[in-house]
Amino acid sequence: MKRIEVTIDPAELDEVRETLAEAGALGMTVLEVRGFDRRRTSRRVYFGSAYAEDSALKLKITVVVVDDCAPAILEALERSGRPVSATQIVEAVRIRTDERGDDALA
Repeated sequence: MKRIEVTIDPAELDEVRETLAEAGALGMTVLEVRGFDRRRTSRRVYFGSAYAEDSALKLKITVVVVDDCAPAILEALERSGRPVSATQIVEAVRIRTDERGDDALA
């Protein structure tokens, strides 16, 4: 099993969700994260106090897939020009049913 992660701009979510579904991902986890990159710092006002915002809102998408699906998902995300990371998963457990391994992902 592989865990594949990609960080995107929020506006890209629908496109990436479709890409993952077409490549065989059955589900995903989406988290809001803050990213620091080369963008300029912007000034914001919060309750009358000015502050500098030097981070950008991003979405981090995580999918866990069986080894057979991983190459297609990685290739689809790489073709779209997004930085992707993949790590090996040793064991997955679906607690509700006590299914383990690849069965826990189906």
